[in-house]
Amino acid sequence: MRKVWLAALIGWAAALAAPASALTMSQVRLDEEISEEFLSELAGGPVALNHDADGNVYAFLPDSAVRELAQREFRFEVLQTFTTVSEIPEEKSLQSISGHDSVGFPINFANYGTITISGAPANAVVSRITVRLRGIAAYTDLCWFQLRDTSNIRYTFPKWYDYIWFDHTVSGITAFNGRPVNQPWRLWGQGSNTAGERVYEWWITIYYQSPSPPGEGEGEGEGWWEGEGE
Repeated sequence: MRKVWLAALIGWAAALAAPASALTMSQVRLDEEISEEFLSELAGGPVALNHDADGNVYAFLPDSAVRELAQREFRFEVLQTFTTVSEIPEEKSLQSISGHDSVGFPINFANYGTITISGAPANAVVSRITVRLRGIAAYTDLCWFQLRDTSNIRYTFPKWYDYIWFDHTVSGITAFNGRPVNQPWRLWGQGSNTAGERVYEWWITIYYQSPSPPGEGEGEGEGWWEGEGE
């Protein structure tokens, strides 16, 4: 399902001829009847409704349209959100490595979780990064999230609309280009000052270049590190 919605995100960027920078799309389940024509008008482009076997109705909408639905007090639930912050050209030479913090961390106050990546080649450097986080917060609009490395380079996530449970992916992060892949990576977060707010788990996927001589390093760079949150 995530692949279907990610493909739709790419299609929307092309269809709207919009810059890929900070484009946020949301998968929503509609709890009342809303026409495709009305949603397309809000979205500024064609919107198709999808139905599952249980009769639930889903739509894929830009963040601005979701905010407009909320302002008009329509009944819906945001299931997943996706932000693309820069263009993602196809680069077949890139390898990737991922890490997962299954413990998470509270965000009632400014706090962080750490994933240490150690399985990439020693000379591997970052090309781009994707981060996914799942958690709970009263309103994500009032939250703040930031990715940092050991040199204290910081990338602050663009704001997006969601409430209570969130499942958010940010892709195309290039702020760490040229930095070593193998190091601790910290996701900082601060909630909306509501008790119980928390990142339950988060993932990082780093796409990298390894300037090894031809014929060397084959088969390296694919790995998974299961981190414990701090």
